[in-house]
Amino acid sequence: MTEAHAGAAIEHAPWYAVEGRNETAVAIIAALEGTGRANQDLQRRLYAASGLGETDTTAVVYLLTASAAGDLVTPKDLAARLQLSTAAASGLVDRLVRGGYVRREAHPSDRRGVTVVLTDEGRERADGTIGAVYGRLLDLAESLPPEDASTVLRFLLRMTEEVARMP
Repeated sequence: MTEAHAGAAIEHAPWYAVEGRNETAVAIIAALEGTGRANQDLQRRLYAASGLGETDTTAVVYLLTASAAGDLVTPKDLAARLQLSTAAASGLVDRLVRGGYVRREAHPSDRRGVTVVLTDEGRERADGTIGAVYGRLLDLAESLPPEDASTVLRFLLRMTEEVARMP
């Protein structure tokens, strides 16, 4: 993409498109901002479609990830992952149980402990909403030629590292 073409992709030049800045770099940052806004809108639509709030959806995604890895999740794990008090995590699990997303099971190695496990219904509902979205995003990523995919990945990883170092 030429610099002139990249600059044309921006409907209105952002405030940081000042003289001396590379137009393609400006277009990349503007596109990242657009992706961020689109992702926030998508999150709101997912919450509405799933009937879950933000914290509940984050918990379900965490449980999907843990399940795929074969990891057990306790209410304490949920509290730590979502930065909740243990009481709030207990309330979260109660809501997800009432909603049919999860069930509590006895911990296999801690007689007093419990684990939080997705129900078949919860997994199906999550696959129908969250899974469908990730499927489309994966299709898009898989459509990139391998060399482009590697470049995009390297850039996004560097961007993530840089943003993490910022105040």
